[in-house]
Amino acid sequence: MIKPRFEIEPSNARKIDRERFKWIDKIVIGEWMPFTVLPKQSVTKHLVFETRWEEAVIQDRITATLELISDSNEKWKQIGTWEFSLDARSWGELANRGTGCYVNPKDAPQYSGICQPPDLHKYTGSREQIPEDGFGAPPSYLDFPKGQENERDES
Repeated sequence: MIKPRFEIEPSNARKIDRERFKWIDKIVIGEWMPFTVLPKQSVTKHLVFETRWEEAVIQDRITATLELISDSNEKWKQIGTWEFSLDARSWGELANRGTGCYVNPKDAPQYSGICQPPDLHKYTGSREQIPEDGFGAPPSYLDFPKGQENERDES
């Protein structure tokens, strides 16, 4: 069992990065403690779970399940599931560098690097090379007018 250690503000969750000791100092709002959820109420908490193992736990696939128990129903209820790999390289990063990691829930939408639509770049962007200084680039057209592919809009 891995217990929650810290609570962070939901708006700061994306600040978790490789510099674990720095982000802990900056975004932790307090130690975790039990909280009350009233009937018909929703509560959002961002908790950081932490444990220490003296020996490496090298696994191709780890499944972590968050379960909740309440005073009114003394049975554990599954809240969410996370899957991740803890290979030797990841273990070295966590143990030797003090890195933290973030894992999306198993049922979260998966986003791929595939561009949609596949020919998106055909309709966007400039036909000219993007200038190194950034500003001053020609306008980008959704559908380039025929014969004007390399002309700038001077209006």
